[in-house]
Amino acid sequence: MASSDNIPDNQGGNSKQRRRFRKAISNLIGNKTSEELLQSRTSVQKVSKVSRSRQTVVYLRGFGALGMAMGIASMAIPTFFWFAAISLYVGVLLGLLDVAFAETEVPVIVRAILGVVLLGFGLGFTFEIVLYPSKVDVQANWFKSNYKEGADINGISWKPEMSELRVTVSNNGERSIDHVNFEIYTPESYEEVKQSTSLSCNPVEKLPVVSIHDSAGNVWHRGNQHFIRFTCDSIPAKAPLEFVIATVNEELFNNILKGQLSSASVYGPKRKPKIVEVHMYYNINFRPYKYLKTIDVGGDNE
Repeated sequence: MASSDNIPDNQGGNSKQRRRFRKAISNLIGNKTSEELLQSRTSVQKVSKVSRSRQTVVYLRGFGALGMAMGIASMAIPTFFWFAAISLYVGVLLGLLDVAFAETEVPVIVRAILGVVLLGFGLGFTFEIVLYPSKVDVQANWFKSNYKEGADINGISWKPEMSELRVTVSNNGERSIDHVNFEIYTPESYEEVKQSTSLSCNPVEKLPVVSIHDSAGNVWHRGNQHFIRFTCDSIPAKAPLEFVIATVNEELFNNILKGQLSSASVYGPKRKPKIVEVHMYYNINFRPYKYLKTIDVGGDNE
């Protein structure tokens, strides 16, 4: 028969076992809950990173589209052409990055086609506009041109003291050049300048003619001009633009100093200008170009 003294010990032993069991269960549940919370936190962080990544892609995609739109719109104003070109290149680059790396459900073949289209657009813009060569050539020739007095030479009523300077612009390219601003600087004065071709051009900033009276009552008109400027709408491909300049050798100031102002001394002998300086500013397919050269004058000798 078992002793009654052993009963509390058995109960105490069972109580300790129950406490140990509850502690083990608590630890097990606590550890599992911690792991679940940790996994949940990691998942939230991953979702947050994905969300930020998608927002970044959306922003870059919008900026790229905006850059391309601004680039195309800005080409209407030649002053902003290079800003437009940079905007287009940025837009194309961001578009290519979006197609290549963005997480999307768009099929690979569709993304490949979009990438080829964007790349083709960028290459076409580069070689057909940005790097397209300008083939403009300018020549100058001088002639004594002893025409009959009063002869009509391309709209100029000829005078004995005049000589003829012809400046020819040739557009040897396959495309027209537009919005042409054409400037000529000549060391010799001129009295008249006319266009011998029939393109749409208008003179700009023509200086006033100075009238001088000599002691005999004669009136002399001195051009006192060395700068010629025209604006032209367009020069077609393979077409020339030519100006006829009636130059004169004016020895007026020297004669005034000598007190010898007369009909025989107002104009010196016909004199060939050695050079002319030509400045041209124009556009080809929206891109601005400039032609700045000093040109040796050909034609007759003095």
